[in-house]
Amino acid sequence: MKDDVGQEFMGGATEFRSEIIKYATHKGFNFKYTKNDNTYITVVCSELDSQGCHWFIRAKRKSMNTHFVVSKGNLIHKCVENLIVPESNRVGHNVLSNLVVQNVVSDPTIGAKDILKLMNDDYGVDTTYWKAHRSIGGAKDQTFDNYNESYDQLRWYSETIHITNPGSIVELDVHNEKKHFERIFIAFNACIQGFKSCRPMLH
Repeated sequence: MKDDVGQEFMGGATEFRSEIIKYATHKGFNFKYTKNDNTYITVVCSELDSQGCHWFIRAKRKSMNTHFVVSKGNLIHKCVENLIVPESNRVGHNVLSNLVVQNVVSDPTIGAKDILKLMNDDYGVDTTYWKAHRSIGGAKDQTFDNYNESYDQLRWYSETIHITNPGSIVELDVHNEKKHFERIFIAFNACIQGFKSCRPMLH
């Protein structure tokens, strides 16, 4: 998230709120909403009253669409930073999904323990194993569409090949321990029969 007035969020209010949470988690402070609806959102530092910190950011919906745009802000803190609590209620599995999505893209086999270490090392946030586990599924849904539905479609495709192309070979491999998809091999019967007519070659 940038501090530029005019920055636009095409995902509307939902994306703006998500980016605020990610920004606050990364910077290490808490905040509160003074205005929060689908037209205007104003966010201030939670230490406004106790320490007189005037950090704030305001965004509003553009008139021609649902995009949100930053209209005003002061992103300079006067309070003591690193005020975020170790297990913040704001850092739910949906927020974690947004924070770790790039890590999941780089390594789809990443585990919950890796997410726990990543959040602690990069953001200083201690979360639960269950939230970390759910965040992986959320990140995969964002990147690869729904993980379970995609696998079900793959199984459906394999069965359809056998029905519509009798004699075809389809092998769908699943990891025995982690129970996730590893690879698929497909040889259509037409190709198998066609190879029989190919002249043998010496290598």
